[in-house]
Amino acid sequence: MIISISIDDITAQLYAQTALRHHLDGNRPPLLTPDRRPALLLMARSAFAVLCMSMLPFATDCNIDNEGSDMLTVELPDGVEPVATRLLMEHIISSHILAEAYAGIDTDLSHTFAEAAETDTASLRRLLHTPAAIPSLRPVWL
Repeated sequence: MIISISIDDITAQLYAQTALRHHLDGNRPPLLTPDRRPALLLMARSAFAVLCMSMLPFATDCNIDNEGSDMLTVELPDGVEPVATRLLMEHIISSHILAEAYAGIDTDLSHTFAEAAETDTASLRRLLHTPAAIPSLRPVWL
């Protein structure tokens, strides 16, 4: 099964997370905005590579297209719930990016995001190890 991750979705999450932090606590660093997109794209590809390495031996193929594609793909064993897995992977990538972005600026927040990425990566590895145990998630409107 191939799961595609949109870098646009990840950057949208990053903008939303930093906007909420900025709004809720004025002492936080400034917002991440679309003018920072080139840096975020590079960081997303890097975070995806780290995630792929952490999913070994479950990931049978990872594609990081540096030719301008806004999609990252990973091939996983059959039986994995694709929507839940994709959302968890996007969350891990965004947490990894924010941990890197806040490093040296807000050490406590950076550690919080790094811990979230580690915890979620461990959860992902457990889910990949037992794909039959992954629940099927369906929107309420279906």
